[in-house]
Amino acid sequence: MKKILTGRDAGTYLGIAGGILAIAAAVAYLAYGASNMLVILPLLAGIVLEGISVFMDQDILVILAPVCCMISLCAFVMDSIYIFVAYFFNLAMFGDITLIGPVSRICVLTGMSVIFLLISSFTKKQKAM
Repeated sequence: MKKILTGRDAGTYLGIAGGILAIAAAVAYLAYGASNMLVILPLLAGIVLEGISVFMDQDILVILAPVCCMISLCAFVMDSIYIFVAYFFNLAMFGDITLIGPVSRICVLTGMSVIFLLISSFTKKQKAM
């Protein structure tokens, strides 16, 4: 592993951190118990694309990894909008207020993953030789 990371710059490490956060978000989503494929498949695709971009320096991989994670975040927010409405407006008819904790954790993890992957896509991956 040390050989792979030799000569890498901050962009690589931010990408790896974003990938790890995406893995944590996927585990949290699966533990949440929902089964929307529009949420989990783009998140897993973002993890795979970021993992591949550590080994291959391709511009399309750097673009697609945060896009996939953002699609997953938007789909999850749209699925759980009723929980946010129930929590913020105190209307028990829309969603279960007790689920605001897991939902907000998943949103924060996925959002941080998107931010790290976006910052990583605009920074250098290799040190100047």
